[in-house]
Amino acid sequence: MTVDYLSAGGNTYTVSVDLSDANIPEGAYLQVKELSDSEAEKYIEEAAKAVDKEAEDLLYSKALDISIIYNNKKIQPDGKVKVEVTLQDKKQDIRSEVVHFGEKSEVLDSNTDGKTVEFTTDGFSVFAIVGTELYTEITLPGSSDTYVVTVTAPAEAKIPQGSTLRVEPFEEDSEKY
Repeated sequence: MTVDYLSAGGNTYTVSVDLSDANIPEGAYLQVKELSDSEAEKYIEEAAKAVDKEAEDLLYSKALDISIIYNNKKIQPDGKVKVEVTLQDKKQDIRSEVVHFGEKSEVLDSNTDGKTVEFTTDGFSVFAIVGTELYTEITLPGSSDTYVVTVTAPAEAKIPQGSTLRVEPFEEDSEKY
């Protein structure tokens, strides 16, 4: 199931869920709602704590209520399902973490690939996606090895939201060295 959600602010989110092994009845549908700033505030603060950050240190934050609806009621999958969220307003070079707010809040194993965050869950409710660090990948000239350069900085560093990390390789005998 896939939902393209257009927020009031004009941002588009694509949420895809693989329900093939979830025992979901025919006629059920996926519902996605972005929480307003006031609704999201407590979730973002709790998500920041869960990933050992302060809310003001996050480089990105979004709270989405994701549900499966059947006969006008929220239902849950039988077992784990794969979820993929593409966030069009997210900078590609921000690594994200996902915190699920079910019976208890928990940081989920997740993968970030550009604007897409992928994770598995066994239940639906509110999910906070928080950007915790800038990163970039670089392949050195003459090498097939790819390196990931990561920067984590507190709010005091005053790195503006939307900044990108640029890394340039240079030779030992170059002027830049």
